[in-house]
Amino acid sequence: MAVGHGTTAVPALWRDTRVVAAAGAAALLLVGWLAGLGLRGSLSPVHLAFYLAAIALGGYHVGRAGLVALVGGRGLTIMALMLLAAVASAALGQIAAAALLVVLYAVADATAVYAEKTQRSALMSSTDARADTSRATSGIERIGARVGLAVLLIALVVSVVLPLIQDQWATETPGLEDAPWGAWAIRATMVVVATTPCAPILAIPLALVATLRLGARRGVLITDARSVGALARIRVVALDQASAVTRGAAEVTDVLPWQDAPSGHLLSPREVIALAAGVVRQRGHPLARAIVAYAEARAIAPVAASHAQALADGGTVAHVDGFTMFVGRPALFMGPLHISLDTVRDPIARWQDEGKTVVVVGDRTGVHGLIALRAPVHPAVRARIAALRAVGVRRVVLLTDDNARTAGALARELGMDTVIADLTPETKVAAVRDLTRQYGDVALLSDGVSDAVALAAATVGVVLGVGARRRDGEADDAPFPAGVAVVADDLGGVIYALILARRNRRVIRQTVALWVIVMVALIGGIGAGVLSLPGVVLGHELGEFVAIAGALRLLRANGTGTIDPA
Repeated sequence: MAVGHGTTAVPALWRDTRVVAAAGAAALLLVGWLAGLGLRGSLSPVHLAFYLAAIALGGYHVGRAGLVALVGGRGLTIMALMLLAAVASAALGQIAAAALLVVLYAVADATAVYAEKTQRSALMSSTDARADTSRATSGIERIGARVGLAVLLIALVVSVVLPLIQDQWATETPGLEDAPWGAWAIRATMVVVATTPCAPILAIPLALVATLRLGARRGVLITDARSVGALARIRVVALDQASAVTRGAAEVTDVLPWQDAPSGHLLSPREVIALAAGVVRQRGHPLARAIVAYAEARAIAPVAASHAQALADGGTVAHVDGFTMFVGRPALFMGPLHISLDTVRDPIARWQDEGKTVVVVGDRTGVHGLIALRAPVHPAVRARIAALRAVGVRRVVLLTDDNARTAGALARELGMDTVIADLTPETKVAAVRDLTRQYGDVALLSDGVSDAVALAAATVGVVLGVGARRRDGEADDAPFPAGVAVVADDLGGVIYALILARRNRRVIRQTVALWVIVMVALIGGIGAGVLSLPGVVLGHELGEFVAIAGALRLLRANGTGTIDPA
């Protein structure tokens, strides 16, 4: 089966060449069987003609795909194995069984291919993104080729080696000495049919595309097949505070004038804001924008400042009336500037315990004021974190550029497990890698604006708020620095993606288990001598149809249970 190739339009069912060929082959098989009713012994020419026509029509697409794969160096695919089994059956005089094998496999193949085309077309029409399933498809084909080689070797053992040593078994197995080579060849053909992994090869790509389509319906774009498998393994979720926890820009909540410099006077709250806004108004940092916005909303004119320069940790230095003024977080003053904040330790600690970010305004002689800011927390975050745990996430980690005290208060409020604070874009990458080494598979949730490297370092990177980014004018074909993109800017889409990935994994495991059970049962029946070649074909193909139905079952579920990710 050829899978993994995107399509923009799916022909009507009666115009699809695979479907038409499979239906025609099935009709020819039925007519041939009806024509042979009442006949005994050898087939009549008419009877034989219908069976051969069914083999030719039903085997065209399958045989061509198998030969192309074989000639192209992709190994013995399941199509090639089915073709070999059909040829061997016909050569051994089992024309009816060969026709039955070709027709049933052609019907299963056509069903899976058409269903996948339909789901893929719906996926591409519901989102402008380009979900890539080629890596998963090629991986499945490689596994199929390896299994195909093993199946062929087993068949050779059954058809060649066992007849050579049957004399040694004759005394222990009554009747075995009478088995001609042809009987062993038929058994080998039965083994090929029984062990070929058609069910997983046909059903797994279909389940994958159905999963991608369900995600796209709910604004969750899983951009490649690898991310589906990785999402199913996620047990740790790391949240970037600015994009996954808080909502909107930070806002000034408190202003505290302070004067511990040896000279000067105590500023008013408006003067503290005017001084801070004048120093930072040319900066694009979120805290700087919040201070400037606060000043504008209250008609506070920023002071005139010159020679403004950015410092570490989002701080700013500028000249105001001949003085060098600094605006930044406490770490800037206590670290690079070596300015003591002992006199304002209590108000800073109090605000940080309330989950607020503190900005200090001062010069090298001391502090002139403190400003507290806080971004509003998304109202659904606490419930979403509980929902993450409900779908199997064991640890939720907060990543932030804020200090540990402020971040710790926020994490306790929202029910998070771990806080990693005082991060820069560079140290965030190291933090994600440390989490991966410590806990295993990690998903990082961010808006992707400045976290491309950190997203790539995670097992799965999740970009939030893609819809908002596009409404703000970002190009539609801009690449996402992650495996998952969520249109909305809250965690509901992430929860839905985790549920989908786990359901996809469950379907895959069920499909593989079904194949193993059917294979073991058929091999047992062959060994016990209770199954003929047509019986093996029917059992094998029935397993394929059950697997395909199981993959399509994904589409009937909304994937949320009691969780509403919208």
